[in-house]
Amino acid sequence: MLRVLPILVLLVFFVQDVEGQECLIWNGFSIDWTYNHRVNRLGSYVQGQEVYTTGATGLGRDSCRFETFYSTLEAELKTQEVKKRIVLIGEEHERINKRLMVSFPLTGEDNKIYKAVLNGFDLLSVGKADKLHDLTVRIADQHLSADSNRWELSVDVSLLVNCTTPECEIFNQEVHYQLDLFFLLLELDADTPLEAIYPSHRFDWFDEDKRVRNALFLQTRKGYNQAAIQGFEIALDRDHWIVATELSAQYKKADHFEIALEYWANFWNMKKDSYHRPHSRFSKGIEGEAKVAIDLLLMVLPGKVTPDSFVGSIIWPGKNISAAGDEAVMFKKIR
Repeated sequence: MLRVLPILVLLVFFVQDVEGQECLIWNGFSIDWTYNHRVNRLGSYVQGQEVYTTGATGLGRDSCRFETFYSTLEAELKTQEVKKRIVLIGEEHERINKRLMVSFPLTGEDNKIYKAVLNGFDLLSVGKADKLHDLTVRIADQHLSADSNRWELSVDVSLLVNCTTPECEIFNQEVHYQLDLFFLLLELDADTPLEAIYPSHRFDWFDEDKRVRNALFLQTRKGYNQAAIQGFEIALDRDHWIVATELSAQYKKADHFEIALEYWANFWNMKKDSYHRPHSRFSKGIEGEAKVAIDLLLMVLPGKVTPDSFVGSIIWPGKNISAAGDEAVMFKKIR
């Protein structure tokens, strides 16, 4: 078999916010389709003053309900935003690992510390869509550059997909996805309380199980008002379709957070309740196991933190329409 060597393409742009301007911080997402499918597009992110959700299933028509969670921060502090694109090319059933380097220019002010967080992602199938086995995005390290002029991040990305069921292509085993990652840099006072935590959820399901939301409630006594995301992991026992997933850390009130970590590949009633029954009649549930994890940075941010969410639905028409088109994107402008 002719092997395609993995390549990496990076596109970068910076947005420098002025002090005192509102800033959006991504707090995760939830998405529910009416029947199971391969991952053609999946994303949730904030950029500037806009909140986005993306989703596409492929050939089959379907609809999903989504919710992207975010916080609006009103404070006198400086922020920067960066978008990076990584292209992932390989073979089915082979893990694709990449390390991404991200750099922010600094102003060099004294008595400041810097923390970068993940402000969302957008995974898009450039060729054929496959079933997800593993997706990991994690800020592995962040530090001041040797010349003290930049804040530098090392970001680890891992993708593993496969497709062996009858609807999949037999001879084309190439994997070709692009992943857009969004980062936010916060310039904080040196005495800002910070704490990194790494909640995870291991669970299994059977082919007839109904999804039951199972959130973890976190309570502290340190005055935290934001749980920013620095990475996540969705690790499945095998390649699975996707019906629903939730990965979020929602701020309820000071020191109270709700963390949800779920992935579902089947619904007991998905055929009966599906948006488009002629396609959903071919779907079926397969039992499986999963680990879903999220890397969080708890912070006490200055100013006012207001939690909110963007709720809506995507009606995907299918019929070979490109997942890169407007039909797969929903957004909300905050200001």
